[in-house]
Parts: sequence; C-alpha cells; structure tokens
Amino acid sequence: MKQSWKIVGGGSQGGLLVRSGQSTSSDQLSERLATGSVVLQVQLKGERLQYLLQEGSGPAEGWISISLSGKALAVPQQPEGVMAPPEKPTNVNGLAGAKDVSAAIVEAGVRASGKTAAQTKSKEVQDWLCSGSSGPLPKWPRTEHPAEAPCMKPLVQLSDEEFEKLPFLTGEQTKITKAQMKQVWDTQEPGAYYGMKFPHSIELIRSMGADWLTQAFRAAGTLPKDNRVTALKDVVCLSLDPAKGEALGGAAIKLLLVVEYERQHKDLHSKLFVKIPTVYVAMDAERYKMRTGVGEELEIFCNRLVSPVLPIATPKLYFGDFCRKNGNYIMIFEALAFAKDWIPLADYRPFEIHPMFDKNKDWQVTECGRRHYIALGRAMAKLHAAHYTGKLGSRERLAKVFP
Repeated sequence: MKQSWKIVGGGSQGGLLVRSGQSTSSDQLSERLATGSVVLQVQLKGERLQYLLQEGSGPAEGWISISLSGKALAVPQQPEGVMAPPEKPTNVNGLAGAKDVSAAIVEAGVRASGKTAAQTKSKEVQDWLCSGSSGPLPKWPRTEHPAEAPCMKPLVQLSDEEFEKLPFLTGEQTKITKAQMKQVWDTQEPGAYYGMKFPHSIELIRSMGADWLTQAFRAAGTLPKDNRVTALKDVVCLSLDPAKGEALGGAAIKLLLVVEYERQHKDLHSKLFVKIPTVYVAMDAERYKMRTGVGEELEIFCNRLVSPVLPIATPKLYFGDFCRKNGNYIMIFEALAFAKDWIPLADYRPFEIHPMFDKNKDWQVTECGRRHYIALGRAMAKLHAAHYTGKLGSRERLAKVFP
C-alpha cells in the first residue's frame, strides 16, 4: 500500500514549489502544489519526495521537499477510508469466522503443498510475476494466428452447423440445492463444452498433469495435434483462501501453471493463469449462489467466442469448461505479469502492465485513475462499435449465446 502525504506547508506562497527532479536545482514547474492536497509517495530520498497527486490541485507528479529548516511541509497520513486491521476475525469478504473457514480449507486439502501461496513461488516465478512485462499483447483484429499457436475460433467465424452445436445455456445448475451441492461439489463429471472430465482442484491438476493439458488444449483448438505439453513444471498457488485478502476477489481459487511444450513457440505461453472454484467449506450463501449461477459459464463463453476478435487486447483462453451437474468449472488463460509498484505513467516500459489495484481504491492508481478511466472509456467505445458493426458476430447469434 502506498504511503500518502498531506501538504501542510506553503500556505503563504500559494503552495509548495514543485521540481521535475530530485535535485533542488532541477527545473521548477510553473504550477505549485496547493496546501491541503494529498499525494501518494513514489519514492522518498532524504527530505525529497517524488509524488503522484491524489487530491487537491497542482502538478500531477513531481518532486517536493517534505520539510524546510525544521518545519514540516508535508506529513504522512493514513489513506482515507482505510481502517486498521481488527483484533478479532470478522466477516471477511462475506465469510463469517474467517479463521474457522481457513482451517476448514486446509483440512479439505486445498493447500496441497502444505505451504502458503508466497512459499510456493520460486524466485524465478516471483520475479516474473512482478516484472510487469508479459511481452507484446496481440492486436485487434486477431483473425490471423500461426499454425503453431492457434486460437479458438470466434463466434463470427463459426459455420451455422458449428454454431448450432454450441452448448447454449440451460440453467441446469441453478436447480442444485445447497444440500445437493454438499454431495456433488467434489465429483468429477464431463463438461458441457467438450464432453471431457476436467480438474477442479489443485490435487487433480497436479495428478492429471501434462497429459490432460495436452488433451484439453487440442480439444479446444489452442494446441496443434502434432504438439503436446511435455511437463507441468510448477503449480503456483496465487490465491487459495477466500477468507483472506489474498483472494483477489474471493469467488475462486487462482493458480499459475508453468508448462513446457514439445515444440516451443513464441505464441505458446509457458505460464498459464487458472481459475477453479472454491471448496464447499468456504461456500457461504453468496458463493453458493455464484456456484449455481451462470456467471462463470458466461465468462467462458465470452472468452471462447468473443475475446479473439475484441477491439482490445485480452489474455488468450487456452481451455474453459463448465459442468452443470455440480457447478464445477476451470478456465486456463495465458498469464499476465503485473508491475510491482505504481510509478508515473511516462516511466512504464512498452507493454508493461500497471499493478492490480483493489476494488474501490482508486487512490492507489497513478493520477488517481484519471487516465485509467479515460482508457476504459475508450475501450468501451471500441467495444460498442465492434458490436454495432457486427464484428463480434450477428446480433441474433449474440442474443442466443448471451440471453
């Protein structure tokens, strides 16, 4: 979490003097940082603070002095709305009795390695996860793919016969009662999409391994028939416990797989991001509703049929399936590496991805998310245009797939 500072000095001069660099002899910016403003710390070098503007007026970024002749010009503060951790466990992410739930998850065998998420990461994986660079993202339209690294055929390219064979939503899983869920949540049944059994737990992913990944990717059309996954080198637990802050949303377990192919290719990703459902012991009313809903099924449909031709860059889906008899699912994407820290936008390297930020915490984002939301607005406009012009598929097909 970034340290925030409140500007308390400079009132008689119309704010603090801001410079372009750390040195007090670097160029002075034309605008001053207003007294009362709140900034986020990028780095602190002695008495010099590089900041990003959070609240108030003045330059969006720059360097200031935090004190002058023993008088404070800026003081550290706790960000607004951030509370100190409670002494006792409370309802965390919708789960009452977080410690009890965590213990139950361990007992259920979710932590197959017997280690925490951080302990399972090798230094190589840790460095990559925080590198911020996953390489160039594919550009739209992504209708051309090398034969060595094919992509799923999007909705707009399906023949009428292929379209009618799609497993359209039935809502069958919505009829599973909570009592029934307790009996079926850990069963393995064929998926609705490819008719094959798939792993829905860490243990099953490890045991089914490279052979299943080969079979799955070939079935999905994301791996040529003459290539195969030769090794599942690592299963890294990114997020296990929905009762903790590591959950990254709390509705699923998230993993990173490190694989090897018989024939490597720059467009075949060796690091893969996986989503699988939480275990039954972690399933409160809200997660039970998610498990028996159609949200994950629609997410798979979207990434399978629409993402390949979206006018914005999205991670490639290698495999996704959903079982309507027990609500289990799996999604396997190319993994993306996020930058570790927020820095001025001009300092990011080409194709570097800024850090993930928590929901409703825009103050974490560079420039308080101003340019972030501009980019989102532009992306939404492109998405609307692609839909309106039929580039995602006909409206009749989209309406049948996404009722």
